[in-house]
Amino acid sequence: MIMDVNVWKSAKNKKIKSESGQAIFEFIIFLPFFILFFAVMVSVVGGINASINQQKTLRGYFFYSIRNNSTLPFNQDMDSYLSKGIRSVGAYSFGFSKEQRGESQLGPCFRVPSLRPRDDTCDNGIEDTVSGLIKVFSAYGVCSASYIFSENNVFVDNLSGVSISSSCSLSN
Repeated sequence: MIMDVNVWKSAKNKKIKSESGQAIFEFIIFLPFFILFFAVMVSVVGGINASINQQKTLRGYFFYSIRNNSTLPFNQDMDSYLSKGIRSVGAYSFGFSKEQRGESQLGPCFRVPSLRPRDDTCDNGIEDTVSGLIKVFSAYGVCSASYIFSENNVFVDNLSGVSISSSCSLSN
């Protein structure tokens, strides 16, 4: 098909005229999505960064607190295990928490922005499978000598006939 140059120019000019304001329309429509995407990325990166920092701090504090003591766990911890009904222990670990309320611990919490409002709070547990929160918990520990509690006495378990990897235990 052969087209006259003037017809082609007029068709081109109509197309350009019909796109006036297109950039402003796209800016108004897509800017909120970009802001939401940026906010989600900041929350996720903050959660990952907090997890890495928790691991570094926890590992450093763990090794500082044991100070080359190979007879872990300490006597106070063994008394605590015995009072809770634990009869065998072969591990020693620390956990990181932002706050502790009795036996429960609260980890640091990061809220992920979303289009749908959520009623999640950092102080409560996450009940649903989908949550708007990132909760970061870290724990670090080592396998230690295995001890058995019997009649308020502590005995070293020699683990005869048992593989060494089973010494990392905590049981009733």
